[in-house]
Amino acid sequence: MLDNDKRMPPVNRFTIDSDIKIQVGSHHWSSASLGNSEADSPSLKNTLSILLNSPCPMLMVWGGDRLLFYNEALCNLLGEHLLMPLGQSLNAYPTPIGEAIHPSIEQVLIAGQPHHTEDSCFSIGHFSASYSPLWDEGDRPIGVFATLTPSASPTLSERLFSQPEANLEIIGYTQQELETGQIRWSDLTPPEYRELDRLMLDSISQKGVVGSFEKEYIHKDGHRVPILVGGASFSDTSDSGFFFAINLSDRREMERRLAAQYAVVRVLAEATHFSDAAPAILQSLCKTLDWQLGIVWSVDRETNVLRYVNHWQAPQIDLQELIETSQRMTFAPGVGLPGRVWSSGQPLMLDARADSPPHENRLKARSAAPAQLRTAFGFPILLGDERLGVIECFSDRPLEPQADLLQMMLAMGSQMGQFMERKRAEEALRRREEELRLITNAVPALISYVDRQRCYRFNNRSYEQWFGCSGAEFYGTHIGEMMGDEAYQGILPYVEQALAGESVNFETQLTLREGRRYASVSYTPHINDRGEVEGFVVLINDISDRKQTELALRESRALFESFMQYVPGCAYIKDEQGRYVYVNAIGTRLTGRSLEELIGKTDFELIDAEYAQLFRDTDLEVLKTNQPVERLERFLHEDGEHSWMALKFPFVDASGQRLIAGMSFDITDRKRAEDALQESERRYRVLAEAIPQLVWIATSEDRTEYINQKFCEYTGLNLEQMQQLG
Repeated sequence: MLDNDKRMPPVNRFTIDSDIKIQVGSHHWSSASLGNSEADSPSLKNTLSILLNSPCPMLMVWGGDRLLFYNEALCNLLGEHLLMPLGQSLNAYPTPIGEAIHPSIEQVLIAGQPHHTEDSCFSIGHFSASYSPLWDEGDRPIGVFATLTPSASPTLSERLFSQPEANLEIIGYTQQELETGQIRWSDLTPPEYRELDRLMLDSISQKGVVGSFEKEYIHKDGHRVPILVGGASFSDTSDSGFFFAINLSDRREMERRLAAQYAVVRVLAEATHFSDAAPAILQSLCKTLDWQLGIVWSVDRETNVLRYVNHWQAPQIDLQELIETSQRMTFAPGVGLPGRVWSSGQPLMLDARADSPPHENRLKARSAAPAQLRTAFGFPILLGDERLGVIECFSDRPLEPQADLLQMMLAMGSQMGQFMERKRAEEALRRREEELRLITNAVPALISYVDRQRCYRFNNRSYEQWFGCSGAEFYGTHIGEMMGDEAYQGILPYVEQALAGESVNFETQLTLREGRRYASVSYTPHINDRGEVEGFVVLINDISDRKQTELALRESRALFESFMQYVPGCAYIKDEQGRYVYVNAIGTRLTGRSLEELIGKTDFELIDAEYAQLFRDTDLEVLKTNQPVERLERFLHEDGEHSWMALKFPFVDASGQRLIAGMSFDITDRKRAEDALQESERRYRVLAEAIPQLVWIATSEDRTEYINQKFCEYTGLNLEQMQQLG
């Protein structure tokens, strides 16, 4: 045996195409119980040479560790997955083959006698095996040499498909290929299912029947076919019996399609935008249906072409050139597979390698690389009759159009279109909500929406600031919880009115963190198309400042009224048209009318036209000159005409209206006294002028007030000169 630690690193597994001789020579046997090759016995070297150079399937077990050697022929016959790594012990590394030969190996080593078995059941079939002992220099059994020959017992594959009624189309073969021996039964079962076959045959041998189980067979064209198999024996041996095989391809295909639909629906349910969902949709669709490439194309309405959106590709195929080219391309209606699907609004499946114009899909125009892609498939993304885009997929298998698959993809395209429209509507709604919130936040009023359960569903910023709570704290909270029980009981009747469909307006006081505030409240019910009240809109205006102003105004008015009631005269206010807007109590007593009867009336409606015109002339002079005016006015009373001293002046109220205010005092008695005094003075002067004496009158300050004519004639001075002389 060869041993060289400087050669290539050890190989951990054998493959069918490997050179067993090289692998044995390159292995580091110094780490195994064999040690270095210098210690190899002649028996080991000779047996190993025979094994490695023989075209017959052979194996050898050597040493106390039961190290296993085998040749290329055995590897090709059984498959490398059934054999253990080189240099491992048969005891420490069990395999299906190891378990099958282990009892015979031990029997030969113990007895030191050859052993032969007929029709031993291995995982891939039945074999005849001959075992011979190997001796060391001390004539002790040190190993076993064995040859394996396939027996006449049929494999499970042969039992299933060699029956006259078997459907060979399941695996792609014909009856003629069966009859002429062109079917290699050992190649039909994938390596991972061979142990399952062995267990089934053993079960039939031991129990006469086996339950059905699922496995895969390799089709003639190389793809795998899922099959349900089962059988029963008609005798004590498994040589005759009944076996069945049911093709599960349609069921698996349906399962894949349902899984694809579910996966796409799940992605759409979790996505916020189609652009974000597109890669996950393509991945779910392609992986589930075993497609190698998927591309999303979107309609560009401005240029009327399809444009690349996103893609997904299977990692085992290099499609980078195709993808980069697709990203730069556009498709017009009717051009290429995407354009034809867009134009027709129907799914379409084509040969990806076709060149003729009717089937041209522009795959070759996009890349020269994807020779391994066999089938191209596309379906539209629909919203009713509107076509929003196209999904294009490629497979490395030749596929035929199937009506149910096309319909499923058409329905899936409608789902995607509805999703896109729903997201578009949600985005529009989100923008409208943002606009609504922007508008309501700009309004100084408090705005909220309360649902039928009396819970807040919307509050603008002013509402949140007024109550000192965030929107999250408000949302879903009962209004009674936010306002407190006392305040809630106060507004409860209005809430019930609103929920009964009535609009409500009222004023109230609210206790907030900074104190009590006055509010004008409006409840407007929200009534749906069915006439049901879903909630109500709350509009609250802070009228605290207005209330304070009104209070101050009432106090001011009360002070004004108190002052005016004690004015010893008639006080009044008129507008520019002469209508009374205020009259004090003296004025109402003088006219014999109540304040309500006087307000809004002119003097022409209350007194004689002669006197009314005199009053109006004074009013107009005040308005014209915009200056105070004092006049003696006359007014007829029951006891005769009275004289009134009127002081009128203009002013402008808070609203900008020009008004005339006036106060009139009854000076009839004073006027009469003045008239009497003037008359007495007149008579005195007449008398003084008539007498012949000099008459001179002066004040206590020696100021000359009067001299008669005789005094002037006598002194030659007039009154002015006398006053200058002092």
